[in-house]
Amino acid sequence: AEYAYSRVQAAWKEEIAAVEAANVKAKRTKREPNLSMVLLRSFGVGKFTYAMIVYVVSVLLQFVPVLMLNQLVLYFQSGKPGLVNPWVAVVLMGAIPLFVSILQTQHFVIMNHLAVYVRTGCCTLLYSKALRVSPTGRSRTNAGQVMNMMSNDTAQMQRFLQFIGNFLVAPLQIIVALVLIYQQVQNATWVGVGYMIALAPVNMLIFSIVGKMRNKALKFSE
Repeated sequence: AEYAYSRVQAAWKEEIAAVEAANVKAKRTKREPNLSMVLLRSFGVGKFTYAMIVYVVSVLLQFVPVLMLNQLVLYFQSGKPGLVNPWVAVVLMGAIPLFVSILQTQHFVIMNHLAVYVRTGCCTLLYSKALRVSPTGRSRTNAGQVMNMMSNDTAQMQRFLQFIGNFLVAPLQIIVALVLIYQQVQNATWVGVGYMIALAPVNMLIFSIVGKMRNKALKFSE
């Protein structure tokens, strides 16, 4: 906690100084300090970028066994090797999933470290602020709100960062999967796409209701 707090606090002070200098230069308030970028910079932009690149590569490699299986099916149907030698296809079908597992493990390790780092940094920032808040500020904020921010809100950030890779790479996965499905079933692919689009409003409605109920529950927990 001390390590995370010292790095986040130093980056936060730099961000505030840069924002104040930019606002003075512009002669009006244009920007607010960006806590998200502060947390990312203090953890390491390079680490996050590396984790995302590793995850994208692993996602793309997941489609290789499917392509190799297709090559094997064509070979058994025609008796002639396709674009890839059958033995090479068999080896790739065994080796690629292992390599994908290694890459995804590396990604999840880095993202779990980032998630814990962000939660720890935010908790210690909130604790430090709680010790320095003015009497007026204490009158506007009760202990329950502070505890919710330090527990529920930071936990939500931690869970989001642990699975942000899935959220960012999902469109790429869907596009590649649709291309491969279209090669097999042609226009029947669009039936499935239409079904997914038709269900989108239902999913949005359900998540909006769940979100409202969760906010009501948080108010009672304060």
